[in-house]
Amino acid sequence: MKETSTPFHTSPLTSRFSAVIPSGVSGVILMLMLFLPLFFSCRPLHYSERRAQLDSLQRANQADTFFRSDSLQRILVDYFDRHGTADDRMLAHYLLGRAYYDMGETPLALHHYHEAIESADTTDKDCDFRQLGRIHGQTAVLLLEHDAARGALNEFDETIRNSEKGKDTLTMLVAMNRKSGVYERLGLLDSAVINAQRVRTLYDSLGYRQIGAQAMGGVIDILIDKGKLEEARLAIERYETESGLFDGNREIRKGHEIFYHVKALYYLKVGRPDSAIYYESRILMSSLDFNHRSSAYEGLSMAYQQKGLSDSTAKYAILSNVYSDSCQREKAIDDFQKNQAQYDYSRHQQAAAKASE
Repeated sequence: MKETSTPFHTSPLTSRFSAVIPSGVSGVILMLMLFLPLFFSCRPLHYSERRAQLDSLQRANQADTFFRSDSLQRILVDYFDRHGTADDRMLAHYLLGRAYYDMGETPLALHHYHEAIESADTTDKDCDFRQLGRIHGQTAVLLLEHDAARGALNEFDETIRNSEKGKDTLTMLVAMNRKSGVYERLGLLDSAVINAQRVRTLYDSLGYRQIGAQAMGGVIDILIDKGKLEEARLAIERYETESGLFDGNREIRKGHEIFYHVKALYYLKVGRPDSAIYYESRILMSSLDFNHRSSAYEGLSMAYQQKGLSDSTAKYAILSNVYSDSCQREKAIDDFQKNQAQYDYSRHQQAAAKASE
């Protein structure tokens, strides 16, 4: 008997299909039936699918996921730079910036935060002002990490303005609160106090008394230095009772031990050096942070000087200097790493520009 020719070699694959394909179906049709699913699985994704990926990344970001790769983010930026809305482009660039931040590429992170901000169409009444405000806030935090306080202040102002438009009251208040520390870093101490008082009043009016108590915590030292001791005392008492940062034994939460130094400064100002010594010693017992310990030793030196004990005054002054030097070395290393990242980013830009010529 003559063998019937087929367009396929006999295989388990074609055998399985032969059971469901009517006789007489051409080989071309059979090939289409086999390979069309593969073709569609490799097709470019449509807008709805890319937007779903963008939303998934945003949910991961909101859950504080640590991004270890920028692969999907770069694909989405490339797509939404050519398709979709201004809000899509804003979110895509922001999420790429978040990935770079987690990967330690802070100059690239800052670049894409700025790209995100520039992508927003603020003339559109449907602009996502809530998201825009939060991107300005992230930009401000990143600038503060690079000691760009003036730029951070501008970004916090933009956070407040856009959050107000987006009816995002909490983000607006957080940005207002952060401005107090920026004013202090810039040496604008009166502005720092006035801003903290304003934020405290706003938080209290909205029922956020715990955060209102915390808002004044950062400016208590300024009040002490300016001799506003009664206002400082009241702020200290409220901080201890309403901030939510103390446990049942009146121990402050880890990382906030510097408050003991502030309280010690108050006691020094009112002539109670023994109480100051007690609180500075609590820092030394509970914190290994170089900045905290340097401040504590400085406070101890001042307290013993007030008590007229010159040997102890000198001893703790020396220890304060030792820890201060260690802080400076750490800062120098951190500055070097930041400068290196900026240098690497500049080289990357130069290489990209050369390749495009």
